[in-house]
Amino acid sequence: SEALRMVKKEFGEDAVILSAKTISKTNRLLGLKKQAGVIITAATDQKHLAVNQTMEEAVPERVPVAMNESPNTGFTPVYRNNRFIQALVNGENKVKKPTRSESPRVHSIPAIQVKKELNLFKGRLLTQGVDSNTAREITGKMEKRLPIGEQPDGDTLKKAFTSIIDEKNIIAEPMRTDLKRAVVMALVGPTGVGKTTTTIKLAIRHCHVNQCRVGIISLDHYRIAATAGLLSYSNITGIPLEIASDRNELQQAINKFSAMDLILIDTPGIGLNDTMELECLRNDLAAVSVDEVHLVLSAGKKDTDLMAYNQHFSSLNVRRLLFTKLDESSTHGNILNILLKADIPASYMARGQKVPEDLEIAGLQKIINL
Repeated sequence: SEALRMVKKEFGEDAVILSAKTISKTNRLLGLKKQAGVIITAATDQKHLAVNQTMEEAVPERVPVAMNESPNTGFTPVYRNNRFIQALVNGENKVKKPTRSESPRVHSIPAIQVKKELNLFKGRLLTQGVDSNTAREITGKMEKRLPIGEQPDGDTLKKAFTSIIDEKNIIAEPMRTDLKRAVVMALVGPTGVGKTTTTIKLAIRHCHVNQCRVGIISLDHYRIAATAGLLSYSNITGIPLEIASDRNELQQAINKFSAMDLILIDTPGIGLNDTMELECLRNDLAAVSVDEVHLVLSAGKKDTDLMAYNQHFSSLNVRRLLFTKLDESSTHGNILNILLKADIPASYMARGQKVPEDLEIAGLQKIINL
């Protein structure tokens, strides 16, 4: 406590104590250790305050100008930039010692404390499943954007994090339905991710919320239950439905819905080993004019699965990623991982079975909050 008071008295109340270490001394005769002293490491104004207070008594009151030119004076060049020493070298007898108010302030929070907060933030990202390399890169950029001299709090860290993710362009532009022709949107993806339910949610959302004319086309003729579900919702909502079994029928259905604002195509689920089915779907979609292909992925899948599906469906010219089943996972770092690695923006996010409430447009803050 005495050493700490000395530091505050010598360097002022703005001095920051970095560490304190007790030095022990051993009695050679008895082999006992006793306290011999304390080493205090402190940080303050490095450019003026600390150097000036130490050197003021060590340097003569007047230093000849010749000293500045002599190679053997013993004068340490590192102090040449100090105003107090430089003034003495220039031959001034009376030099006013810089006051604390004249000296520029240094970082009042030790860098080690900022590192600690960033490491805690990186730990939160890792806990959420964010890739370790991604978390390291992000926190490294965050450190450069934090305000100097302030203790980074949660809001400050989140703001820096948000600005970095915003630059990655992970959010898709809203789909335009105000064109003079029908916009064709196809949903593709593996089995069991909820493409049919999502198709219904999108149809009702655009029909009743956005006041668009919507038509649904089902290519999923393999699953009777999927078609039955679409037929039920079509009868309830009045949204027209067409079922196509090949590319010719698909083109006919699109032509029938040409007066619509939006045409949604529900496709069959395709596994990683279904190469023939994938090729058939690719040919069907290539035969018609599809504006947007959305790859539907379950948020409950691990990173390797998401990347594998993204690679598997890449031949379909996927332009958007649509995430479902957000309510079935407690961590969501995999969403950020796939968005950054695939370099494909997110369009919609879905959770739960409520139609159409459990579907929302993907947003930066929504993903940040996850």
